[in-house]
Amino acid sequence: MIIIGDVISGTTSSEIRYPGILEGWFGVHWWTGRTFVIVFPNTRYICTFGQPQRIDSLRFTSALSIGLAVVFLVIAAGISIIKIISGGIGMPRLFPIITDVASVIDLFIVVPVLMTTYMCHYNVHNIDKELEDSSQMRGVVRASLTLCSSVYLLTSFFGFLLFGE
Repeated sequence: MIIIGDVISGTTSSEIRYPGILEGWFGVHWWTGRTFVIVFPNTRYICTFGQPQRIDSLRFTSALSIGLAVVFLVIAAGISIIKIISGGIGMPRLFPIITDVASVIDLFIVVPVLMTTYMCHYNVHNIDKELEDSSQMRGVVRASLTLCSSVYLLTSFFGFLLFGE
């Protein structure tokens, strides 16, 4: 969500303003700001899909979310590759610069992202219950973890190349 918020609504880094897609198309409005861009869709989707009677009803939503993540990954990879070819990306910093306690605390910014990445593990029992053949469960879990992990890692890699920190 952090990366999506930066790309769609824009961000400021080192006093350089990146306008983002909505701000570039429509200008600065309350609905093109980062808070609205992140909170409104999340609230809408969580309220709409958060209480299904059967987990089977979420199959299309899950497929759509994975599909959109893959589309975002392709876009991020494309931008990164184009910037690498044109020489627009410098050498990313491989290790953090630790100067004081605040810089150590800044290292833990990634923890909420990692925690929410795999927060759907409690649905495994519901999925197992709804499968016709329980022996498929191992393959389902393996495939979903492989797909989600690879999309997440590749998105992180290309995001690191683009933003460098």
